[in-house]
Amino acid sequence: RQSDTIGSIAMGFGILFTGLLSMTAAVSPLSESETFANMFYQLSGKPVLGFLLGAGVAFLLQSSSATIGILQAIATTGALTFSSVYAIIIGVNIGDCVTTAIVCSIGSKADAKRTGVIHILFNIAGSILVIVGLMLLHSFGVLDALWDEALSSGGIANVHTVFRLVSAIVLLPVCGQFEKLSRKLVKDDVRLGENVDHELSLLDEKFFTSPAIALSGAGEAITTMARLARTGVMSAMGVLEQYDAHTIEVINENEEHIDKLADHVDNYLIRLSPHMPSGHGSDMLNYYIQCFGEFERIGDHAVNLTENAQEFLDRSASLSPTAHQELMVLREVLGEILDYTYKAFAATDYEAARHIEPVEEVVDDLVATLRANHIRRVRDGQCTVYAGLTFLDILVNVERIADQCSNVGVFTLSMFDEHIMNNHHDYIQALHQGKDPVFNRAYQEAHDKYFGELKRIERSK
Repeated sequence: RQSDTIGSIAMGFGILFTGLLSMTAAVSPLSESETFANMFYQLSGKPVLGFLLGAGVAFLLQSSSATIGILQAIATTGALTFSSVYAIIIGVNIGDCVTTAIVCSIGSKADAKRTGVIHILFNIAGSILVIVGLMLLHSFGVLDALWDEALSSGGIANVHTVFRLVSAIVLLPVCGQFEKLSRKLVKDDVRLGENVDHELSLLDEKFFTSPAIALSGAGEAITTMARLARTGVMSAMGVLEQYDAHTIEVINENEEHIDKLADHVDNYLIRLSPHMPSGHGSDMLNYYIQCFGEFERIGDHAVNLTENAQEFLDRSASLSPTAHQELMVLREVLGEILDYTYKAFAATDYEAARHIEPVEEVVDDLVATLRANHIRRVRDGQCTVYAGLTFLDILVNVERIADQCSNVGVFTLSMFDEHIMNNHHDYIQALHQGKDPVFNRAYQEAHDKYFGELKRIERSK
């Protein structure tokens, strides 16, 4: 792989210099053209025209490097003097940054557009400063020796480098002003999702002097993640029933907020750990570390469900009426398990946590039943293959969401029972073997409820 990379780099340089040599050979006859020489002579007294010429060519070629390469090829004719070409070189950078700004603005967010605007503002300011500076120096006779000197290919490159370097050095102290101006020129995007700035502000190291307060802030941030994840899943299940592009945008933006919170919470809890005394606070910190990743993954599955909805639209695929009714049952059971999960975490609620695993087991049963039902419908021609594959993918996402909820439930119960804390797998296994009457009763109630709905769907066919 390394040799392939080196070979690609070498080939790129080879193609570059081959192109430069080809351009040099193509323009060499122009060295004897009086018209060509006069054209550049006219530019020596018209920096604005030279500036516009350079900007226009760079904009058309969408590359300042390619335009400078052309100038270097023309320089071999001896027709380019410093006075005729400096404005062209400066203009080249403007044309290139305009192209960059256009690319940044297409289908992008406000920050990307601001990047393009800052690029333009920086280059325009640098160009004005350099042109004015050169004209002043020339008027004082400082550049007389250089003004009418013919530039070689290397001279073109040197002028370009000096221009960029001088612009950067002069404008470096005022870079912050460009950022402020770009914010005035480009307004913030219309916010589709929720604002999590408050939660992010709570994750501040200044609270480390009071670990309990710091931990409370992290808990509030994770609670927001849990709420956004639940809302995202329920909205995504709704989109599967009725496609809505705006709702999908909201889900995606809230998922970005969940990811941002997850990154900050992760780093925050790790840095907080050395400041946290042993005991309940330390146990709670570990609990938060276990839980926030589960909510992040639930948010990811919500996005996956919106992608399933998009697949139905893109392929013009549709589900049978029975499959739509089954999705409504899944939406209802997901709402129940997500409600228990949110309550279990937000309030460290023991009873809510105990209800999660029974519902998760029912979700597994529902998924297995609906998978078999749908395979039969595809086989009988009631659903297309594409729709069938997407429906099966929906079932996978639903099952994994329930698994994430189950993990949060077990983590929460561990806060009340040290035996569960050290034996998650054994605890779950004992439940599934019917050794807990509370679990058995809750499971049977949920099973009767949702499988009763499936039976009503079958009878209505």
